[in-house]
Amino acid sequence: MTKKMVWVTATFDALHHWPSAPDVASFLRQLHRHLFHVKVYCKVEGTDREIEFLAFKHRLNAFLKTNFEGTSSTASCEDFAMTILGWFPEAHIVEVSEDGENGATVERG
Repeated sequence: MTKKMVWVTATFDALHHWPSAPDVASFLRQLHRHLFHVKVYCKVEGTDREIEFLAFKHRLNAFLKTNFEGTSSTASCEDFAMTILGWFPEAHIVEVSEDGENGATVERG
């Protein structure tokens, strides 16, 4: 049995902070900017473009621009991924990273 997924990527620019960061990372208590990288995986059954990449990416970019771009919050990568997963029912796995370096993965159960 094989499992197939398609994926799209996108980015958004936002500020966040962690008010209760431990002393070793106290700088995270202050607002700081990241270019968040997003990767969304969707399960597919066949091989004939069940989910068209460009159309899905357009929807994802519109969502990110409306909901996250240019915002400031206490949201973590996990929070962003959970929100994206909740908004796109076809999404199975969402990865969000800070500057493409460190991040989180959330998978639909």
